[in-house]
Amino acid sequence: MAGFPATGGHAPPRRRSMGRSGGWTNDKRQIFLTMLSTCLNVRRAVESVGLSYSSAYQLKRRDREFARDWAEALDQGYDNLELEMMRQAIEGCERTETVQETLDGPVTQVRIVRSHPHGMALRLLQAHRVEVQIHRRAQDELDSDEDIAARVRAHMDIVRGRLRANGQGDDR
Repeated sequence: MAGFPATGGHAPPRRRSMGRSGGWTNDKRQIFLTMLSTCLNVRRAVESVGLSYSSAYQLKRRDREFARDWAEALDQGYDNLELEMMRQAIEGCERTETVQETLDGPVTQVRIVRSHPHGMALRLLQAHRVEVQIHRRAQDELDSDEDIAARVRAHMDIVRGRLRANGQGDDR
């Protein structure tokens, strides 16, 4: 027979998903979701719990709560990434550079270089421009406490006037 002589001509049995012991327990779900929010990489998050990549997506398809938690983990992870990028754009990034005259030679100079990723800062500003403008407009439109109190008093005067006109009002 042609093909797979060691197995009598038949294909070897398919390997089951790795680490099936226990499947997707609550602990494994939490570890997976924590790792997913940290690394934003499904494959790495699945490896951290010893289950298969496909089983994660199968669980996501059949369990709405897990799918929601998955989306929240990614959302949190991207929020954290954005905050870190903002921090780097504002504070800059430090790195150590070493200089050698030859590949095998001694280090002749060590220096700390601080850089500011201006391109990233501009992209972040553009991404948030609309959000900032909406917030600023809302702040401009906020009335002072005195303005709100005056509007409430004026409305109460109108209501009192209507009640008096109908003979129901008191003289406060």
